Amino acid sequence: MRIRFLAISLLMVLSQLSCNDSKAKEETFSASKYDVLSNYLVSAKEALDSINSGVHQVRIIQLSKPEDFEKSHIEDATNLWRQDYSTSIDSIGGLASQKDKIQNILSESGVDQNTLLLLYDRKGNVDAFRFAWILELYGFKNFKIINGGLKAWTIAGYPLSSGPAKIVDSTNIALEEMDSSGSATSEEVRMAIDDDNYLIIDTREPYEYNAEPFIYNDGIHSYKPGAFGRGRIPGSVHLNWSELVDLNGDHRIKSLKDLHYDLDRKNISPDKKIIVYCQSGSRSAHTYFVLRHILNYPFVKNYDGSWIEWSYLNKNNPDIYPVAQNCDELCFSDHLAVLQDKESMKNPVNEE
Repeated sequence: MRIRFLAISLLMVLSQLSCNDSKAKEETFSASKYDVLSNYLVSAKEALDSINSGVHQVRIIQLSKPEDFEKSHIEDATNLWRQDYSTSIDSIGGLASQKDKIQNILSESGVDQNTLLLLYDRKGNVDAFRFAWILELYGFKNFKIINGGLKAWTIAGYPLSSGPAKIVDSTNIALEEMDSSGSATSEEVRMAIDDDNYLIIDTREPYEYNAEPFIYNDGIHSYKPGAFGRGRIPGSVHLNWSELVDLNGDHRIKSLKDLHYDLDRKNISPDKKIIVYCQSGSRSAHTYFVLRHILNYPFVKNYDGSWIEWSYLNKNNPDIYPVAQNCDELCFSDHLAVLQDKESMKNPVNEE
């Protein structure tokens, strides 16, 4: 009896020590979003100081639809949207543009090698990070992302403008040839599926990852327009890009404590070679930035073609580019019936 009592006591002590160790590890990470640092990240206050200092030649670009830009933007900002820096190859859209096109849009935005480029958008900086990722491909690194974008800027009470973009003087800028070290190809993704050294992360919405039907732009869809089928890359882990940003608040990157919590529960760690993807490489560019430039993961690549390309390749070569579906045909039919009922309730049939 005494031996049993001692054994139970020992287990309780070890359990308490384990809990204390876990708690101590968790507390080593800051719970303040102000402690999230990167050479490519600035606060709204730091961005305003750079604009007002006159020390740097500063250009500001808002990545948004033109109609949203005209509603509100930072004064003197210029505007770019996805079609400005994207291209299509065959039937695959949303790919990063070639160097010449990126050079042209930077020149037309008044950017040269000495310009400090401030980037931001209206929805958690997913588009700002996408454009920043493309700039990094071509060796332009003199950019800063305004943490929280327009939302954080507005909360801080800093001035805004409306109307069309201000016309700026064009410049000459020469970018480097593409450095693909941060970009994954479909072949690398295909090999990574069966390689334990790799981890593939799907940063889309849960219904996309699970291959469920969903309502999009007032219609029911099996998959997002632009893709060629529903599903996910086999073996991929789901981490919605928005889990790493405070979309319900000021749109800034979450605290280090929250970032590590969200990543630890998905077993995402820096000892793996990470490939991130989404629909067209935009949402995954946000996750790429957080992992590579805030948490300093040593190996992170963004799959530029993402689900659009993979689903296209699967359609033509399903044995070489396989697809996984968490929601089978029966599951899909059940979800579809629920959505159709919701739509019919919104738009009742006039029986008169």
